Amino acid sequence: MSQIAAVGKGLATFCGSAQEGSADNEGLASCFDRVTLTKLAPSPCVDLAVHFHLAALNHHFGLAAASYNSGVLEELVNANGWAVLSGHCKALYFTIVVRNFDTIESHWEELLMLAKSDVARRYLELLKKSLLNELYIENEARIVLVILNLINKRATGLADLRDVAQQRALLDALALTKETGGAIMLPVANADGTVSNKGARNFTELSHTMIGRPRLDNIQFCVETVLDEDVPGDMIETGIWRGGATIFMRGILAAYGITDRTIWAADSFEGVPPPTHPEDKGLDLSAKVFPILAVSVDEVSNLFARYGLLDDQVKFLKGWFKDTLAPAPIEKLAVLRLDGDLYESTMDALGPLYGKVSPGGFVIVDDYFSCPPCKRAIDEFREVNKIDEKLSVIDGHSVFWRKRKDA
Repeated sequence: MSQIAAVGKGLATFCGSAQEGSADNEGLASCFDRVTLTKLAPSPCVDLAVHFHLAALNHHFGLAAASYNSGVLEELVNANGWAVLSGHCKALYFTIVVRNFDTIESHWEELLMLAKSDVARRYLELLKKSLLNELYIENEARIVLVILNLINKRATGLADLRDVAQQRALLDALALTKETGGAIMLPVANADGTVSNKGARNFTELSHTMIGRPRLDNIQFCVETVLDEDVPGDMIETGIWRGGATIFMRGILAAYGITDRTIWAADSFEGVPPPTHPEDKGLDLSAKVFPILAVSVDEVSNLFARYGLLDDQVKFLKGWFKDTLAPAPIEKLAVLRLDGDLYESTMDALGPLYGKVSPGGFVIVDDYFSCPPCKRAIDEFREVNKIDEKLSVIDGHSVFWRKRKDA
């Protein structure tokens, strides 16, 4: 780590001294080198310099009070973090009272934990990008372009696929769906020469989750909160589609080394049931209409495995909610995420599961605004059970509430 100090003079100030070392001060960079050799040898420490500085600046040594702000930290954690850090070293002056090796050693576990926390944050951000298919959005655009041209009976040339960056409107529309969780609409030519925007969800839902970034952020907030506050219980989603939300839940547990909680993934794995309840009349989302929503348990299981997250902490509950949820061996829940779309499916999940949500746990409703029967079920259940905790809006589709801690 001595290379950090070499970038610019006065990087560290020890007990009023602006020099790298002095008679009664070994010097920050030299101390770091000794600590890393002692604690981490023989493992290489390629990124530890960046992580240590992020941890120290952000948590321990008062960057907020200096001329730098959180924007600097955001720069440092990107892919060019080391280069950015080196560029800032000439101007970074922060006071660290470090007199000897023992003082650094006494803080080592805390600083290493902070470095790991930064790694976890970056892993979870990468996991979101992958689940939303933000990383390969150009390839998604190529597929959608072919579908669009097939519908409109137009040819797709190799140049169209190679130069997909020219399809700016399509790329922007796809990016918007990943932000909002909405469906892309395709411009389709009518017989009379007019153009109508039509959905083609059975062909254009290509990501591993369709819930969008704000809802993934909400899952992260809820799961991290119950972990931080030791709210007991597992996590469940009722209605998982390809499993994206539950994969993300499992990823959060993995990122923080949590081994004593289970992710329950409940689904028919045959699509949404046909509407049979009077409250669901007119809302047919079954496999007959939306075959894209019927994803087999093997397909979901394989996707968990591809993310490296299929293990004994993941349990699948296959079947209709009215048959599977009540007998499931779930003792307590810290997070209950409902994505059943219909009134009946929502009630079938709330009935056996809400009572298992621990005080301080969260209930997330994916389709509150987008599926009126789901909203009616939630409003009715809350009224009947005298649930008055505030409903908080996540985005244009979803809400959540936190069960009162003294409930």
